[in-house]
Amino acid sequence: SVEIGSSSGNFAANGAADSNGVNMGAADGSVDKISQEEVAMPTENGGFTHTTASKAKISKANKGKVPWNKGRVRSEEEKARISAGVKARLRKQHLEKLE
Repeated sequence: SVEIGSSSGNFAANGAADSNGVNMGAADGSVDKISQEEVAMPTENGGFTHTTASKAKISKANKGKVPWNKGRVRSEEEKARISAGVKARLRKQHLEKLE
């Protein structure tokens, strides 16, 4: 059996694949490789990447929507708190890299 997103994931030349994207083979046995963007690849955090088709679907669904925080005004105190947190996190990452 072939896992979803495995490097050996192929589709049949005629596009025959089950719902999980696993190659079902063509009648003549020919197989074409597809790009990795067309198969959901596992991520380090245990999830999967979005395929080109899923990205297009998400993009279409979000067209015309206004973000909830558009135009939000941040106080100087809030900006300073965010800045301090980002600097601390980046410093921590940098120190871990040096170890």
